[in-house]
Amino acid sequence: MKKNIGIFLLLFSIYIFLSILPYDPDIGGNFGEILRNFFYKNFGKIYSFSLTLLLIYISLYLLIPKIGIKNFIVFSLYFILLPLLFLFIFPEIYKKNTLPFMFYLKIKKIFGPVYPPLTIFLILLLPLVSYVKGFGKLTKLFGVKKKPKIQKKGVLTNKVEKKKRKIKKEKKKEKFEEIKLDKNKLFGIFETEEIRSEFRKDELEEEARKIKEKLEEFGIKGEVKEIHPGPFITLYEFEPEKGIQIKRIKNLSEDLALRMKSSRIRVVAPIPDKGTVGIEIPNKKIITLRIGNIIHSKDFLRTRNLVFPLGVTTDGKPYYADLTKMPHLLIAGATGSGKSVCISSIITSIILKSEPEEVRFLLLDPKRVELSRFEGIPYLLINVIVDRKIAIKNLALATKWMEERYKILAKEGVRDIESYNKKKKEKMPYIIVIIDEFADLMFTERNKIEYYITRLAQMARAVGIHLIIATQRPSVDVVTGTIKANFPVRVAFRLPSITDSRTIIDSAGAEKLLGSGDMLFIPPGKAEPIRLHGPFVSDDEIYMLTKEITIPYFIKKFYEITEKRISYEDAEMIFEKGFIPFITGQRKEGYEEIKEQIFLLLAQYFENKDEFNEKVEELKENYYKKLEDLSFEYETEEEFKEIQLEGKRFDPLIKEAAEIIVSNKRASATLLQRKLNIGFPRAAKIIDQLEELGIIGPSEGSKPRKVLVGLEDIDKIFKE
Repeated sequence: MKKNIGIFLLLFSIYIFLSILPYDPDIGGNFGEILRNFFYKNFGKIYSFSLTLLLIYISLYLLIPKIGIKNFIVFSLYFILLPLLFLFIFPEIYKKNTLPFMFYLKIKKIFGPVYPPLTIFLILLLPLVSYVKGFGKLTKLFGVKKKPKIQKKGVLTNKVEKKKRKIKKEKKKEKFEEIKLDKNKLFGIFETEEIRSEFRKDELEEEARKIKEKLEEFGIKGEVKEIHPGPFITLYEFEPEKGIQIKRIKNLSEDLALRMKSSRIRVVAPIPDKGTVGIEIPNKKIITLRIGNIIHSKDFLRTRNLVFPLGVTTDGKPYYADLTKMPHLLIAGATGSGKSVCISSIITSIILKSEPEEVRFLLLDPKRVELSRFEGIPYLLINVIVDRKIAIKNLALATKWMEERYKILAKEGVRDIESYNKKKKEKMPYIIVIIDEFADLMFTERNKIEYYITRLAQMARAVGIHLIIATQRPSVDVVTGTIKANFPVRVAFRLPSITDSRTIIDSAGAEKLLGSGDMLFIPPGKAEPIRLHGPFVSDDEIYMLTKEITIPYFIKKFYEITEKRISYEDAEMIFEKGFIPFITGQRKEGYEEIKEQIFLLLAQYFENKDEFNEKVEELKENYYKKLEDLSFEYETEEEFKEIQLEGKRFDPLIKEAAEIIVSNKRASATLLQRKLNIGFPRAAKIIDQLEELGIIGPSEGSKPRKVLVGLEDIDKIFKE
């Protein structure tokens, strides 16, 4: 509204200015002549130009907030009072009977000829003096010295001084707390690349003819009804004649690949909602889809914070996925298929649309390569975790956060995070837990990881905690049945075998993908996968993104801890030398040697090395802003401590398992799986331990095991 008024006023004032110019009387037309006559008659020529310039300046003030209220008042005074001062000095140049001249006569009559111009002169002099801080200089010039204030030392004066220092310190900190990321600058990092799909109609028809001929060789007759050329693959819709089994066409994918001279052809049989079979053939020219092509579109900016571009469809249209509707995502793919790039593009797109107060990340990176590049950005809850044992503790911490948030929601009487954020002024940020190599964690502590992941996947959606898990080994011992059941939304990049493809997407096809971002995605609420091509994010783009976000944040945190403002150049050098992970405490290898190098760079900001060591440790502890509603202390994992009975070790869930079996009067591993949310191997092991304790009988083939005790006997068996 303010800008609209400013634009209108600027255009109107420029029109007035051009109309009152004496060089061309017809420049403003008939209306301009009316304006010129009105201004000249009422204000005279000098005041007419002064008032017009004042209108132009007011419009600029509305359009450019940087001008400031101080500058606005000063220049407005000059435009109004300076012509009046000239009127007192040279009254003959002003036209008689104008408003300024009549005003001049009245003032002269009341105050005399000297007092008004002197007053106006002093008023116009004051802003100049204040701008150059002239009050202090003038007092020095005339030899006036300030008398020092005499204060008695005491408790009251000390308190006042402390309060003043505290207020001054808080005012200084406010400057850094108001720092906002320049989103336009961040968007400018990502380049776009024109995608050209050059297809000739005769070439596409020739390919369709080859498909038809090859299928006819195997006795499959039909017609290619439609051709859908895209930037990466071309889809041919083949309609077989009546009586032909679709299974036969599926089995001919390799024969079609030989005829079409293509290594990877995927047959979609049938295409959903159509009575045709889809034959997807890769284009001869492989095109790289850059993330800049998607994020610079208006559709991307209109989407919500947790909506990200997963890729483009076969016909080149952007496909957006909503993490809140998934609510968790499982990604699998062989090395080099585009799995890690997909995770990086998800993080990047969420950062570009949201503030650190809205979304926070918990990054677990056992590979120590991909997610560690984001170390230092204010969007992280804690350091990027690379140690597998600490990663397990942080999953336990995420489970604890989930329980704490449920208590907060219950206290406020709301059911989910969206309702809470609508009700409260202080918003509860979403938390996205990302694990880059899930298999490494599963091989470390399988039972614990499966337990935490299952609990989070089942319950964390309502409190705004979402999981994104990636693995390059989608075998059944990594992606267990329990985990798979809680991750209905999955992405499969190119996989080495048909078995892995069936593990992830419950069907074949992922082994036929091209790699480099080519994927099959199962959307929420659907069973059939759709084919997408993921965008590419280069290492340089991620580096520049983290740099532009991290350096201002590091300057702010450095000031909060040390009360000294580090220069942008020094902060940039710290980042470029890769020292941020050592300052945040993420990297510990060679820490003392790196610490010496950091001290050499920052020695000018500290009085001695002891102060440097103290502040660096304090910075390490407080680098990432902690959320007030969450606790960040690791608890001892009582639930996973093994129980000892008669010198032997048993599973920590054995007592609970015994109560379930006795109350249900039947013993089976599947029952424990369902009730305790654990995997089959662990459930089978607990069954064997229960037999060892004499709670259930031995296996009798196909017959169910006998339950040998009652509920009253369980406490006696598991007495402390």
